This record gives sequence, C-alpha cells and structure tokens, in this order.
Amino acid sequence: MSAQNINEVGSTFEEEFLKIINSIAEKYPLRYQKEIISPNRQRCFEFFQRLVIRAEEIQKIEFEMHIWDQLRERRPMKDIQLEFVNKTESFHQQVYACVSSFIKLLSYLAPKEFKDEMPIKRNSKFLKFLNEKIDARREVEILEKSSNEYRVKYIDHISQAPSHDWMTHSGPDGKAYVIYFEGRESGSIIDLTEYLNSPIRILSPFSATLFFVPPHQSDVLSSYITIVLETLKLIISSNHGANQTI
Repeated sequence: MSAQNINEVGSTFEEEFLKIINSIAEKYPLRYQKEIISPNRQRCFEFFQRLVIRAEEIQKIEFEMHIWDQLRERRPMKDIQLEFVNKTESFHQQVYACVSSFIKLLSYLAPKEFKDEMPIKRNSKFLKFLNEKIDARREVEILEKSSNEYRVKYIDHISQAPSHDWMTHSGPDGKAYVIYFEGRESGSIIDLTEYLNSPIRILSPFSATLFFVPPHQSDVLSSYITIVLETLKLIISSNHGANQTI
C-alpha cells in the first residue's frame, strides 16, 4: 500500500463511514444526534485519521530502509531502526485507541439488543464478540494481535514480559518488520515464514526459540476499516429500528 493508496483508502473510508453513521443516527431524536452521536462520531474518525498519519510515517522510514544501500548520503542504520520501532509501536498503540473509540461510539449508536451483548470494558472481549457477529475472522485476529497481544506484551506492560530484544527486517517487497525475540546466542538461521506470511529465511546473529512479529501496518489499517464498516452494516441490516429509544 503506497502513501497515495493510504490516503485514498482513508478518503474512501471517511465517505462510507459517515454515510452509514448518518443513516443510523437519523433514527434517534435530533438533540441526541447533535449532543451525543455527533461528537463521538467525530472523535472516532479523528482517531482513525491519526492512525493513517502513523501508517504514513512508518511507510516513509520503511522506504528509507529499503533503499538504504543505494543512498549517497544516508543516516546510520541504527538510527533508522530505532525510529522505525518507535513509529511501529506508536502505530499499534493508536490501533488500541481506535478500537476503544469505536466501542464508545457503538455504545451510543447501536440498538439496545446489540449493546446488551456487547462488551465495552476490554478491547479483546469486544473483538471476540465481533468474531461471532461478522464474517471477518482474519481481520479480527490481526487487530487482536496488533492492539492487544503486541501492545500489552512488548509496549505498555513490558515489566511483565520475559526479557527480549528486537531486530528489523526489510524484505524484497519493500515491507519492513520489527522482530521481537527471546534469547541471544550467535549464528542460527531462523525461518520467519509463519510470522511474515511469506517464505523468508534469514541468517540471524542470535539463536532464539520465541519470536513475535507485529502485523504490517497496511494489513492492520485495512482490517480496522473492514471491521468498522461490517459492524455498522450489521446494525443497519438488523433493522432495529425506527424511532430508537434512548
């Protein structure tokens, strides 16, 4: 997904998101639309816009890593790597914020029957709930890995995680990844196929038995969009109602 594609995806999502939200909101009293739904709709979309900004930031560094050998004037790779891991971690923290803001919007927008079932206190329980409601199992798994598993273990609650280190990998397709690992001894070959969903084997300066590779930002972005739109379409198609009660 190029920078232009990221912007196009964001614009397309905005148009469809607002169209669906407005069609649901019109079933509520006008005052409730203005005072409750409108600010939460705006806040939810602002969180998404910030996610797009973070994806673009990663993409710029990703490209710099990919062409680093060809540059006449280049920054030290260690500086680029540190910036890359910093932007990657910020992106995935923003995913968590996006999911949380969507939960809050739904808590005001969805019909009572939906809200009564919907978990609102934990993103992981909410995503598990959606897994049973919409046909987007892969997308839900990607968001769960991004906003919960990665964020909890390697960013926000690092004191509770086993000792680990990280490295970066830039593939021939231009995509780059942060690879977290436990253990450090020299000279083994690691197979990253199951982590990167492509047949990649690299010579590693360490030997480790446990790896974690966060999903690529393009996959996370498209997964979030799919989940939001499919959930909103489900609410519309369920036809719960004209003249919603508050």
